[in-house]
Amino acid sequence: MRAADVLRERGAETQPVELPDSRPMVDGWVACCCVDTALAHAPYYEERRADYGSVLAALIEQGLEWGGIEHAAIQIERAKFAGAVAALFTEVEAYLSPSLPYPTPTNAFTFMEALGEEEGAVERLISFTAPQDMAGIPAMCLPGGFDADGVPLGFQIVGPRLGEEQVLRAGHAYQEDTDWHARLPLLA
Repeated sequence: MRAADVLRERGAETQPVELPDSRPMVDGWVACCCVDTALAHAPYYEERRADYGSVLAALIEQGLEWGGIEHAAIQIERAKFAGAVAALFTEVEAYLSPSLPYPTPTNAFTFMEALGEEEGAVERLISFTAPQDMAGIPAMCLPGGFDADGVPLGFQIVGPRLGEEQVLRAGHAYQEDTDWHARLPLLA
């Protein structure tokens, strides 16, 4: 909300928007990521499997097991979602969204290990960023403050397909009027 205030002071008009249901895109992103990762590592994985960590290996294995029909079904849903998001941009030039559903993980948090162990952890992590990726639209994550413990908080400016220039302009305007990008968090 403070980021919206800063942009309003710059002359932006703001209004609440209702985004299409993005939950299927979060689940679809995980599946697409597994398939894409398996494809990218295909030349090396079989003969160097022991060199891969358990989390990355599990991602690749899921991608190898994923079927073509399931992948095609996700792509159909992805196209529908992208169309619904494109329709939103007939009403607005950009929108603001959180980057993460919680403060930035600290150095003490063993991030990749926790993602592999906790049910739904990956989905929570990407709940605000995967939908933009699946819709094929640009998003810029920016620092927006710190929580009570000094941990950085962020948000994203999201624009329409091929709208990188307006996203960058809005991000630049925000950073001209704030100094969050110049502040350092406490190291934990």
